[in-house]
Amino acid sequence: MPFMVGVIAISVIITPLFNVTRGGILLPMIFHFQLNNPMWPDALPFDIPLFVLAAMVITWIYRKEMFDINYGVKRVIRLESEF
Repeated sequence: MPFMVGVIAISVIITPLFNVTRGGILLPMIFHFQLNNPMWPDALPFDIPLFVLAAMVITWIYRKEMFDINYGVKRVIRLESEF
């Protein structure tokens, strides 16, 4: 259960990163890479409450964008005419 809560919180954190970069994967990838090194090396889920708190703060700050169906990135692969 703690793992599932942590994964959901991390996905809420990564969503604005993905949308702000307009579908760019580099910033979310760097964030995910940093998460691969836990704060506590014994792999206890002490960092999950921090992720949940960060997800709540990010959801509050970006509430208009996150709950608007027209805001998010809908197409990741760009057409050649968009370059």
